[in-house]
Amino acid sequence: MVKVSEFLGHGAENAIPAATLATVANLTPRELRRRIMVERDSGSLILYQPGGSKAGYYLPSLDPEQAEQEVAAFYRVQCLHGLKAIAAAGRFLKIPAGQLGLDDL
Repeated sequence: MVKVSEFLGHGAENAIPAATLATVANLTPRELRRRIMVERDSGSLILYQPGGSKAGYYLPSLDPEQAEQEVAAFYRVQCLHGLKAIAAAGRFLKIPAGQLGLDDL
C-alpha cells in the first residue's frame, strides 16, 4: 500500500495540493483522504495548510522552531473545524459546550 507521507516534503513551503498529491500517488481524492487518516491514526504527523494557492499537505519542518509553529497552526485549525462540525449535534443532544468528559467518549 502506498504511504502518502512518502510523497510529502518537510515544511509548509513544500505543501502539495490534494489534487496534485492524489495524481502523483495514483489515488482518487477520496482514497487519498482515507489513507491520510489511516497514517494519522498510526501516528504520522501529516499536516494540512488551508489557503488557496498555498494549500496542501506536508510534513513538519526539520527546523524545530518552525515545526512547532506549523503543528500549532494545524492544531488550531483542526480544533476549530472539529468543534464547528460537532456543534449542531451537541445542540441537538442538549449538551452544553465543554461538558463532555473523557469517560463519555
